[in-house]
Amino acid sequence: MPVRQSCGFSDPDEACHDKVDLVYLVDSSGSVGSINFNKEKEFINNSLSQFVIGYNDALVGVVTFSTVPREQFKLNAFLDKPALKYAITKIPYLTGNTHTAEAINFVNNHMFIPSAGDRPDAQNILVVLTDGRSGDPAKTLQEANRLKQRNTVIIAVGIGSGASKSELNGLVSNPAYVFFCK
Repeated sequence: MPVRQSCGFSDPDEACHDKVDLVYLVDSSGSVGSINFNKEKEFINNSLSQFVIGYNDALVGVVTFSTVPREQFKLNAFLDKPALKYAITKIPYLTGNTHTAEAINFVNNHMFIPSAGDRPDAQNILVVLTDGRSGDPAKTLQEANRLKQRNTVIIAVGIGSGASKSELNGLVSNPAYVFFCK
């Protein structure tokens, strides 16, 4: 992981103080379904226990996607963890097609930019939560590679029993950054 070893997912009592700009890209397509969409939101809120939220620590943004990507909130929208976690519970399920490539492109062009709260001295991390069945796998990998060329670390979380491991492996910065939530 790009953050210190102390910022792993192993010790829930030890919060990470590293300066990271963390964007969650949340699949809200019809293939994910509402039950798995709620699992995605639960995963995000559980993972936030690992981070101290604040301008000198972690900033969090969320984008949902189906046929089109939708910014739920920018990196600089919340400096308060309880308010952030509450906002995540209120994100609506959209349905639609799985246009992952367009969503990653949106994150690259609209989230990891200064006007959205991106900080030049923070490590950019994208966490993609998806069933891993994009409409255009080749274009999805191309967009992921564009982000990786900008030194953005990409982590993938496969949601549901049908998550495509091969597509998720292509997205990530390191094969160890693929996780599954069933």
